[in-house]
Amino acid sequence: MLANAVGHSPPQRLTRRVRQQAGSDGVIALNQWDHHRQSISKNAFIKDRYMPSTPIRITDEQLLSDNWYVLKKYSFELQRRDGSWQSQTREVYDRGNGATILLYNLERRTVVLTRQFRMPAFVNGHSGYLIEAAAGLLDNASPEERIRLEAEEETGYVVRSVKKIFDAFMSPGSVTERIHFFIGEYQPGDRVSEGGGLEEEGEDIEVLELDFEQAIAMVESGEINDGKTIMLLQYLELRLMK
Repeated sequence: MLANAVGHSPPQRLTRRVRQQAGSDGVIALNQWDHHRQSISKNAFIKDRYMPSTPIRITDEQLLSDNWYVLKKYSFELQRRDGSWQSQTREVYDRGNGATILLYNLERRTVVLTRQFRMPAFVNGHSGYLIEAAAGLLDNASPEERIRLEAEEETGYVVRSVKKIFDAFMSPGSVTERIHFFIGEYQPGDRVSEGGGLEEEGEDIEVLELDFEQAIAMVESGEINDGKTIMLLQYLELRLMK
């Protein structure tokens, strides 16, 4: 063990032994061994030193739009698993992070959802009116603080207690947004207003109280096809509404 620490490593000792035994006829085999040994050493060095810490080098950043939120074009080099670097470009839309909550009543087996118009869904062949869990952007608030405000603003219910269940990137191929997912139990007496959102922000939100089984059936039929809402309903089905 001490010899390995202060003298030659095992591959170096093996190389010297091969050189002594090879003679003139073993030059090709010796060169092949040297190349193989150096290749292994180089690849191991690259993966150990560079892959975990700096696999991305951004080479250019271009602002395309900041009319609503921020759309940028990034040029970058990505280090592949074999250690080589590949140049790529991507457009990235940054609209901040958000939070969403599914309000439920365990005793009555009901959930509170919303229905509102979504222009991107409309231009992709949908009616545009999506059934969703209450949600909103954080706008510099904490996720819990924001979702309490959004729940009351959109549904009219004051949320007494909320529980964060996970967070997730919803469209990581192009959008930076990370959504924080919450659930919260409500009682009929917790409703303090009609909800509906803010007219000055263009919101015209319909509040829906549905039987839980009906909501699950609407997922299966395609009537509910908003991703975050499906995830919340399935979480409730697995964990609470058994």
